[in-house]
Amino acid sequence: VPPRKTDAGALRETVLVVSASPSVEVNTDRPGSDYYRTKIGGDALPEHCSDKCAADASCKAWTFVKPGVQGPTAMCYLKRAVTQSVKTNCCVSGIARR
Repeated sequence: VPPRKTDAGALRETVLVVSASPSVEVNTDRPGSDYYRTKIGGDALPEHCSDKCAADASCKAWTFVKPGVQGPTAMCYLKRAVTQSVKTNCCVSGIARR
């Protein structure tokens, strides 16, 4: 294979961004199978919901509803099953990490 040639001023770089958690689904809801819900205050992040799910052996999946969608505060729903995903910009969902 011949060496790659580039001009000093035309160097292009490809950046691959990989999520730290492949089970996080941005702009996705997993409706149904809720067994627990709670408000997430302060600097509400999807990771707070993911952490709650990881700490609960009954949790199979979770959905974080962004602030302003179901009220001023973010919501976290833990699920007893991995339900069908639905694309929507209201939520971030994920599968339990174990």
